[in-house]
Amino acid sequence: MPLILLIESSTETCSVGLSENGRLLDACEAEGPYEHTARITLLIDELTRGAGRTLKAVDAVAVSIGPGSLTALRGG
Repeated sequence: MPLILLIESSTETCSVGLSENGRLLDACEAEGPYEHTARITLLIDELTRGAGRTLKAVDAVAVSIGPGSLTALRGG
């Protein structure tokens, strides 16, 4: 039962989610251009706390590859 951290940063809405056994447990998002780098770690913290999990429990990370802003993708 892998726990996967999902990161989407290729659009204007930056979002993160947690998936376990192919089921989405929870997700958080922040809208607005140029917010990705400033908000991504805060979103991940909010997500893990809300789901009652820790980053140490994460087995894998899935990250979007674009297309999108290079800075936003690099932040993801």
